[in-house]
Amino acid sequence: MLILKHNSLSEQELLNIEQALIRWSDNNGPRITPELNVLDLSRTDVLGLLLAIFQRLGILETLATCHSSLLDFFVDVYAAYVDAPYHSFYHAADVVIMLYYLLTDLGALVHLSALDTTSLLLATLCHDVGHPGYNNTYQVGFKTDLAAQYKNISVLESYSIDITRRLLTKHDLLKHVSAQSTPPLSPPLSPSPSPSTSTSTSTSIFQSKSKQVSMVERIERLILSTDMVYHEQLQQQTSWLKSAMTKTNQNSKPKPKPKTINTNSNSNSLEITMMDRDDRQGLCRVLLHAADISNTVRPWPIAKQWSDLIVQEFFRQGDAERRAGLPVSPGMDRDLSSQADISLGFGDFVVKPYFEAIAGLLPAATVLVDTLKSNRRQWDNLKMKIKTTTTTTMTTTATTMDTESFESLEECLVCNSTSIDTDEKVLLPPSPLSPVSTSPLSPSLSPQHLPQSPLSKNLVLPVTPPDDPTFAMRIETWCHHKTQKLQLHLQQQRHQ
Repeated sequence: MLILKHNSLSEQELLNIEQALIRWSDNNGPRITPELNVLDLSRTDVLGLLLAIFQRLGILETLATCHSSLLDFFVDVYAAYVDAPYHSFYHAADVVIMLYYLLTDLGALVHLSALDTTSLLLATLCHDVGHPGYNNTYQVGFKTDLAAQYKNISVLESYSIDITRRLLTKHDLLKHVSAQSTPPLSPPLSPSPSPSTSTSTSTSIFQSKSKQVSMVERIERLILSTDMVYHEQLQQQTSWLKSAMTKTNQNSKPKPKPKTINTNSNSNSLEITMMDRDDRQGLCRVLLHAADISNTVRPWPIAKQWSDLIVQEFFRQGDAERRAGLPVSPGMDRDLSSQADISLGFGDFVVKPYFEAIAGLLPAATVLVDTLKSNRRQWDNLKMKIKTTTTTTMTTTATTMDTESFESLEECLVCNSTSIDTDEKVLLPPSPLSPVSTSPLSPSLSPQHLPQSPLSKNLVLPVTPPDDPTFAMRIETWCHHKTQKLQLHLQQQRHQ
C-alpha cells in the first residue's frame, strides 16, 4: 500500500501506480527499451514505471527508502516541471527510460558503483525541472530574472539544480547515504562558477550535514553537464573512457560474490568491473547526455513525436524573439527553418558523431546509430513529399487566376532586383506558370529582360550561396509567403 506524506493522490491513482509498479517489476509490462513510448502512458503508469526502474537498479536499497517515500518525491518533481511542449516531466521520464537501456541492455551498468547509479538516476529525473520551454539564449537575451540570478551561466541548469536541492532536502531522501561512501569529487567540466553557490541559504543547509554534501554535488554536477555547451567536451571524454574501460577489464579478476542485476535481458548476474572514481563520474556525464539527446535514435514514430514537440518550443521562442526585436536563434525562425531540416541538422552534426563515439564505449550501441540512419531516410522522404505537395498546391492555385494576374505574379516572383548577379546559378522560387522555374537562372530569364512591375520594385530575392543546405527550403518559404501576399494584393486591386 502506497502512502504519501507530502502529497495527496486519490485512492484510485495510488492503486493504478501500484499496479503499474508490480507489472513492470514482474517483467509483465512492455520491455524498457527505445521502443517504449512514454507519451502513450498515463501519469500513473509513468510514475509506476519510474518506481520499477529505480527498484530494478537497486536505488531503493542504496537510499534505504521505501516505494512510498520515493513516490512522494516523484510527485513533487512532477509538480515542479513546467507544462512546456517538450521540456516536461514526460521528457525527463523518457530520458530515464533511455538511460536504463544504456545501463542494462548496452552494458554500462557494470562499470558503475551503486552510488554512481543512484546519483545518475536522480540527476536524470530532475535535469530539466523548472525549464520554462525557453532556452538559455532566450534567458540571457531577454535579461530575465533567472539570467541575472545565475549571472548568465548555465541559467536553466543552475535553476534545475536549486529546485532539485530543495526537493531532496524536503524529502530528506539522502539521509541514509553514508559519508564514507561519498568521497570528494574531481573538478567539474569547466572552471565556470558552480551553481551550488547561487543561493547561500540552500548551500548552508548542506554545510551542516557533511555526510550529504558529496552526494548532492554528484547530482548537481551531473545536471550541470546537460548544458549543451559541454557537448564537445563530453564527446571528447569518450576516447579516454574507452582506454580506462579496456585497462580495467584487463586487470579485473573474478569476484567471489558477483552483484545480481535485474535487466531487460534477464541475465542472472553481472560481475562489476569498477573504474576509478573520476572515470566513473565521467561515464555518468557521458551517458546522461546521450540519453538526453536520444530522440533521433528512437524508432521513427517516437522520434517524429518528440520532434513535433521540440519544434513547437523552437518556433514559439523564435516568434517571441522576433516580436522583441532580438535576433532569432538558429533553427527557431519558422520562416527560414523546417522541422525536417532542424532534425536532419541535429542528427547529422550532433547526434551521429556522439553516438558513434558511444558505440566505441558500448559496441551494442551501433543499433542506435543504425536507427538514426533509418530516420534520416524518413526525414528525406518527408521533405520530398512536402516539397511536392507545396509545388502542386501553388500550381493549382495559380490556374484559378486570370491571365493578367498570372503575368503580374510571375513578374513579382522572379523579382526585378539589380542585386542578382545573372552569372550566378541562383535558384528561383517556384513559378506558378512553370514547374521548371526552379532551374538555374538563364540569361533569357535575367531580370533586365523582364517587364517592369510596380510590385516587383519592393521585392528582393533572398540570394544565398549555393552550398547553403537551407537554400532550397528558404526559397520555398519565401515564395509561399510572397505568393499569399501578392494574391491578396491583386484581389484588392480587382475590387477597387
